[in-house]
Amino acid sequence: MRTPTKLWLLTATEVLSLIKKDRLTVEDYAKALLGHIESRDKVVKAWQYFGILCSLPNMQRIRLTLYQIRTSS
Repeated sequence: MRTPTKLWLLTATEVLSLIKKDRLTVEDYAKALLGHIESRDKVVKAWQYFGILCSLPNMQRIRLTLYQIRTSS
């Protein structure tokens, strides 16, 4: 299976599967979501603040948690 280019269309289960298979990183997924939000914001105008959730330390914490899940199964 190829990694899709429109990551924002994936379900959480699909994203988790790609991350577990080392085909996608949390950082790349977050960047894809933020890029999509930015590209749509002029039309949607619904996003005020998203930065703290996607800060690098938070993404690293999420990646560590997913690594622990992957290695414990």
